Amino acid sequence: MNLKQLEVSWGIYYWDRLITFLHHCPQLEQLIICKDTLTSPKPQHEWNPIPDTPLEHLKFFCMKNYVGSDIELEIIGYVLKNAIMSETLKIYFAGSLPSNKVRDQIVKSLSKLPTTSKNCHVLLLA
Repeated sequence: MNLKQLEVSWGIYYWDRLITFLHHCPQLEQLIICKDTLTSPKPQHEWNPIPDTPLEHLKFFCMKNYVGSDIELEIIGYVLKNAIMSETLKIYFAGSLPSNKVRDQIVKSLSKLPTTSKNCHVLLLA
C-alpha cells in the first residue's frame, strides 16, 4: 500500500489490530490517532503484545484525547521504539492541559520509553 498519511478515529481497545494494519502500510509517514473513548465497546479479548517491527518511514505521530492510560503509554512506546525516522510526536490531552504535577509524571513516564530516532521531539498540548 502506498498510503503516506492516515488519520483515524480509534477506540481505546483493539490497539493491536491498528498496529497490525500499520504494518501493511510500509510507506506511511504521518499517523494521527483521534482516540474515541465514547463509542468503544468493552474488550472481548486481552491486549495482544505486538512483535517489534520497524515503522521505517513514519516521521510524524499524533495522539488526540490522551488521558494517560497504560494502553496509551504502551502504544506511544511502540511507536517511539519502532519509528526509525520519527521527527515529531504530538500528544493532545483530552480536555484541558493537566496540572504541572500530572504533566511531570507523564513526562517522566514518556522519558523512560526507549526510542530509536535520535531526533524525535515530543510535544504535550491541550
